[in-house]
Order: sequence, then C-alpha cells, then structure tokens
Amino acid sequence: MGYIDTIITGLAVFPFLAALFTLPYTLFQYHSHGSVSKYRTLVIYSFILYLLIVYFLVTLPLPERDTTIGNRWQDHLSLVPFQDIAAY
Repeated sequence: MGYIDTIITGLAVFPFLAALFTLPYTLFQYHSHGSVSKYRTLVIYSFILYLLIVYFLVTLPLPERDTTIGNRWQDHLSLVPFQDIAAY
C-alpha cells in the first residue's frame, strides 16, 4: 500500500509543478516559433510526471527516525571479505 500512497501523492502535486515548469517552456516556444506543439507539450508533461513520481518513490518512504538515530556508519562496515555471504 505504501507505493500506491506515494504515487497518489505524486499525482496530487503534479499539476502545480507541471504548470511551474511547463509555463516558461511554452512561452519560450511560442515566442521563438509562433506556435506551441501539443504533442511536444504532452511529452514534457509526461516526463515531468515520471520524474516526480520516481523522485517521490525514492524519497518519501523514509525509515522511522528512531531506527536511524544512534546507528553509526562504522557499525555497518564489513571489513572481512565475503563474511556476509558465508553467513547464509
């Protein structure tokens, strides 16, 4: 269920970010060429949606804070080669 919630969050935020990023692009295209291609704008919208959902899928499912506090990076080092594989 966590992935679905994250995708729904991305879809909710998408219209605002898409308008923010696409408006300057469409204004530049109209100023340069005198028209705006609907298909090119659709591709830009879909690419922004894809990047936004991928970003949210990577960043939003963060672990609980109490599980990460106090863990030092030195505790997770594996200094003996292949020790993790031999444990299985």
